[in-house]
Amino acid sequence: MAALRDVQASKDGRAAERAHLDTGPPDVWQLEPPDELISQWVDEWIEEREDRERLDAMFEAEFNDAIATILDGDQANTA
Repeated sequence: MAALRDVQASKDGRAAERAHLDTGPPDVWQLEPPDELISQWVDEWIEEREDRERLDAMFEAEFNDAIATILDGDQANTA
């Protein structure tokens, strides 16, 4: 009886292997996210970049104002 189960298991295993081989290699694009999700990610990335650029510009303007104030104070003290 055990021999029959082993033969059947071996036969089933070979059939499964053949079925797997018949399907070919896995589709690498199958796991790719949907286009809508990719578009959403791109839009979020663009928004984050624009926010970062805006904050960088604000920081630079504040820094330049602070430097100008310091330099104006130094010039007033030397005059």
